[in-house]
Amino acid sequence: MPDPSVRFRSTRQAHSDETAEDYVEAIQQLIDEQGEARVRDLASMMGVSHVTVSKIIKRLCESSPPLVHTEPYRPVGLTDAGRRLARAVRKRHETVLAFLLAIG
Repeated sequence: MPDPSVRFRSTRQAHSDETAEDYVEAIQQLIDEQGEARVRDLASMMGVSHVTVSKIIKRLCESSPPLVHTEPYRPVGLTDAGRRLARAVRKRHETVLAFLLAIG
């Protein structure tokens, strides 16, 4: 029987990618609406604790390429790569929504 860690690697990677997309889209939305994205606002928006948000932000800072940047006690910002990803995700979500509304 194959090693379970190998079997589910692609599932874990897909979930990780989805999480990154959700967070960069949420950060961009907060910046657009409030002028900044704070960890507590992200936690409220995503329905998770500030600790969870902090861990995910750290991972997004360390991703290749980095998607976000942050400093202690400062709002979270998007890198150029993060802004590009946020635009692409928003466009994809708008397309899916338009399709679903069109088919009723």
